[in-house]
Amino acid sequence: DVGNNILILLYGLPVVIFSTGFMNKQKWGWIGYTAILGIIVILSAFGLNNVYGIIIGLLSLTALVWILTPSVRKVYFSS
Repeated sequence: DVGNNILILLYGLPVVIFSTGFMNKQKWGWIGYTAILGIIVILSAFGLNNVYGIIIGLLSLTALVWILTPSVRKVYFSS
């Protein structure tokens, strides 16, 4: 159980940090949150033996597609 708690902490801490930056419309928050979602999608593609992994992967893919839309990117990277 201790190993799972450490893994959750190592995953959860960057998610909290980057989503706070994303919420405050910081470029580093957008980049970090996009990277985390991309990693989740890639890892869930390798673990297709679990229905929960498939659901998490699909939800992360949906969020990643939404973040990469031009209207969202324009807020963080205005020219």
